[in-house]
Amino acid sequence: MLVEPAVLLVDPGVAFLELPPDLLVDLRQQSQNLKDAGDGPVVVARGLSEGSDDSNELVNLDVVLGGGAGEGENDVGQVSEFGVELGGGGLVGGLLGGLLGGHIPESLVNVLEVAFCFGIHAVGSSAMLYHIMTMTRRSWLAVAGGAVAWAQGAPRRYDIVIRGGEVRDPRRGFKARADVGILDGKIAAIEELIAPESGRDAIDARGLYVVPGLVDLHTHCYWGGTALGIDADAIGARSGVTTWVDAGSFGYDTFPGFRRFIVDRAQARIFGYVYLYPNNRNPDTDPVKYAQGVMKRTGETVAANRDVLIGVKLQVGSNMNGRYSLDFLKVARELCDTFKIPLMVHISFAPPETPQVMELMRAGDVVTHSYNGHTLGLVDADGKLKPGVKEARARGVHFDIGHGLGSFNFAAARKCLDAGFVADSISTDIYNLNTNGPVYDMPTTMSKLLYLGMSFDDVLLRSTSNPAKVVGRVDGLGTLRVGGPADVALLAIEDGEFELVDSQRNRVKAKQRIVSRAAIVRGRRFVAPL
Repeated sequence: MLVEPAVLLVDPGVAFLELPPDLLVDLRQQSQNLKDAGDGPVVVARGLSEGSDDSNELVNLDVVLGGGAGEGENDVGQVSEFGVELGGGGLVGGLLGGLLGGHIPESLVNVLEVAFCFGIHAVGSSAMLYHIMTMTRRSWLAVAGGAVAWAQGAPRRYDIVIRGGEVRDPRRGFKARADVGILDGKIAAIEELIAPESGRDAIDARGLYVVPGLVDLHTHCYWGGTALGIDADAIGARSGVTTWVDAGSFGYDTFPGFRRFIVDRAQARIFGYVYLYPNNRNPDTDPVKYAQGVMKRTGETVAANRDVLIGVKLQVGSNMNGRYSLDFLKVARELCDTFKIPLMVHISFAPPETPQVMELMRAGDVVTHSYNGHTLGLVDADGKLKPGVKEARARGVHFDIGHGLGSFNFAAARKCLDAGFVADSISTDIYNLNTNGPVYDMPTTMSKLLYLGMSFDDVLLRSTSNPAKVVGRVDGLGTLRVGGPADVALLAIEDGEFELVDSQRNRVKAKQRIVSRAAIVRGRRFVAPL
């Protein structure tokens, strides 16, 4: 029987703790007593029950059991048939003395570390194979310090304290070396110094930039629903992208699966643009009439799911929708005007021509692939902006990068920048054909703009605050301020010599690159799924 745990920590680190099967019932009873008494949270681990009739049965068992240590509770760190019992009064000597004296098994240190992250002050073992976080003896001592203070009555004010980083909020122009306190999914404090013991978890951010979680406005993360979809959590945890926008991987007919299996199950925040039309299996159908025929259902899907859906996506270019591109764009314009929703347009190869596309774009719409080197681009061969581009921006059209497998070119980007046209947002257009190059991830894409001469603050603004405004679904998204959502990326700028590659495989050598060291989403550590 599989029981969902209250807290499940999974990691390659494994600790074996032995307990005779006949003590399982007593252990469970102690756990229930702790819960009934309201003595605090209980960590639950998953493993194989040695006492079940079916040796392969998956069960849950509480790691610790509160209160005193029973017989011998005045003897701190006593090793018994339960493993190690630690009473409230014996915690300080039991943990530190027992560990340093070698009386606490190294495997149990792993359990203790996890327990203290959740504010548990009395710990014993269970009879399970635990899959839990590993740690070194040195890191254990750091954790134990906070645990001791808590056990002695110091209040726990925060879930996580991020210490000693360079805090940057590009929307506010805020820059300061400060600590950040996180509580209940929100930024609770940004102060010069926050006591590390006031948090259940502490992150050393010295030498790192503590910034809003990155927002990627153009991705394809409908994993399993399309041939191109990638796992947002797997890549987001290592790249610092806490908010993902899927740019048209699904039509109105497959959106329910996107919501149920991607949005609702992810750690990351995930939103999307629905594609103008779903797949058509009848080759005899007139494509434009088909798009017109499903227009109402597409618009109604967006209107009914505004918490997730931002608008409608369309690919415009002879290589994507062929000779129908301009007609499809006109259908999309009618749909978006009718339902008052934004439009995202991919641009690549003419026809149609750039001025024809720009003419149909409205305030709040997004043009993606702004730095492509193709014929449906923003600059001409002489590096001048094509007609209609400046006018579209003046109307409030948002211009996005959308790197992708074929849509980011160093020379085209340089021409746009030299013409004074800086894209409003940096995005990856990441999918499973470009995760091993040339895109790789968001920090790599950001590094390319850094190489082209943008300041780190400008790059950061276009990777957090600006795209967050387009999403517009979460108050404070893309910022790092007290009361805002606790979506945080910990970034570093590395110095050296790094090769960067554009979509046409042009290679440059950069002296700096941006990397992500850790991330927090919704107030929790962002952890890649196994």
